[in-house]
Amino acid sequence: MKYLEELRTKIEEYLRPVVRFQGYELIELDLVNQGGKLLLRLLLNRPGGITMGECVDMNRKLSRILDNTDFINQSYVLEVSSPGADRPLKDERELRCVVGRELMIKLKDGGQVKGNLLEVKDGKLILSCEDSVLEISISELELAKQMINLPKE
Repeated sequence: MKYLEELRTKIEEYLRPVVRFQGYELIELDLVNQGGKLLLRLLLNRPGGITMGECVDMNRKLSRILDNTDFINQSYVLEVSSPGADRPLKDERELRCVVGRELMIKLKDGGQVKGNLLEVKDGKLILSCEDSVLEISISELELAKQMINLPKE
């Protein structure tokens, strides 16, 4: 297990600036052993979101980059995808990727806020809520999720 944790850390430290240079954020990196093969899962995002085609393109690029390192000396499978619209938003980096979208926020004090995320800066969210603009510290968040608005038929 320690080997996987060290390898995961090494891969993340190596790939994070590569991913950022390509214009994306590395949201999450998982590394698990599945039947003798390593499964390396990357969740990428950027403001405005990431398309399936961009995930495929990044998979190819990152696979070539990893193949040219000596980090992974066994067979592995690389999966690159987006975090998904219904995933809880965990930190400022993820919240920056959803600026302009509707959020439902549960606060640590039990309150709830629903609004359009206008900006993320200095550890705070700026939200447009009905008739006002609210500023909420990220440290006050219990949970933040995107609101999924499906078109009406």
